[in-house]
Amino acid sequence: MVRWRGERYSVVLLDGVMVHLAPRPGSGLPLVALPVGLLASSRDFAILDAEGQPVEHTPIADFGLMEGISPEAAREARIWERHVIGVATGLLPGQGRGRHAPAGLRTG
Repeated sequence: MVRWRGERYSVVLLDGVMVHLAPRPGSGLPLVALPVGLLASSRDFAILDAEGQPVEHTPIADFGLMEGISPEAAREARIWERHVIGVATGLLPGQGRGRHAPAGLRTG
């Protein structure tokens, strides 16, 4: 269970970077789908235990702090991002599915 925008929700699905939330029964609120980063960066976001109390966790980094980094550092970060995505997915950004796969990965 999580707290978001002052309400309690159950996490019903994680789909890539999207999280799907179901509100408490009878709350009248709709099902919600939003990026995990948006959920986790909300000021009142909390993971709740069985009693509905927030579980301690390490705060999420404030990505606004990255504003103002040098162009060279930004360029290097983009290069590393491509490599990390390639290792994690077997594809570099912009490549379609099935063109390359990591060694040892079955594709069929």
